[in-house]
Amino acid sequence: MIGTSEILSQLFSGLTYGMVLMMVSLGLTLIFGVMGLINFAHGELYALGAYMGFVTIQATGNFWLALAIAPIAVGIMGIFIERFLLSYLYDSDPIFILLLTFGLALVLQEVIRLIWGSGLQPLSAPSMFDGFIDIAGVFMPRYWLFVIAFTLAITGVVILVLNKTKYGMFVRAASRDSEMLTLLGIDNAKVYTGIFAAGAALAGLSGVMIAPLRGVRPTMGAEIIIASFVVIVIGGLGSIGGAILGSIFIGVLTSFTSLWFPELSDVAMFVAMVVVLLLLPEGLMGEKGRIE
Repeated sequence: MIGTSEILSQLFSGLTYGMVLMMVSLGLTLIFGVMGLINFAHGELYALGAYMGFVTIQATGNFWLALAIAPIAVGIMGIFIERFLLSYLYDSDPIFILLLTFGLALVLQEVIRLIWGSGLQPLSAPSMFDGFIDIAGVFMPRYWLFVIAFTLAITGVVILVLNKTKYGMFVRAASRDSEMLTLLGIDNAKVYTGIFAAGAALAGLSGVMIAPLRGVRPTMGAEIIIASFVVIVIGGLGSIGGAILGSIFIGVLTSFTSLWFPELSDVAMFVAMVVVLLLLPEGLMGEKGRIE
């Protein structure tokens, strides 16, 4: 019989995974909501963030430095991808951008293999997060609680920027009517570049955070992108709130399914997606192209 302590442990495990999904999905949602494109290479940016963090920690032993350097480096890569690849295809058929990002994902994964190999690279959490914290009689790893708290803080910053800053106003306006921004004298190109870079940085940041939990490996990008697409479809394309809700839902669902029905753990999220789409075709909080 499964006890209360095991249920609470699975709940926190699911929330921790859901937090990682949340940051990746927030990046995808921002990019889709403003630019209207689906970035298949987003998962590889997440993987690159993990490897950047791994290299930084191996060189310096400083997790906090890795947490700063990796998202900046991946964000800069996002700027180059958007400016020198994607921007030339905005007036073309959207299928070309899909094919480009899909091809880019394959290229980046092979580059990762060439540089770091195909094996799993383990990475330990910072020593300050060693051990457990007693919560209602259940001992939770300190690092899990850090991931949850840190992700909620970053998510809060993203929401504040979108709703309380001038740039956030431009982003919300671009998600609804980019032509209006042009008429107001705002350079859409700069807004698009900033959004793509921010989305890439969020992916890179989440890659660093997952590394101590699951290690670093070349296939991690392909794995997270599938779950992230499920999240944004369930939550609603272009909805920040939907991405947050969908991430928590999928994280917890995956955790409990692996406990009670381990043979179904790989398909549970797809079943959930089908059910949600049958009942709510736009997702839980969806409105195509909306940024909240």
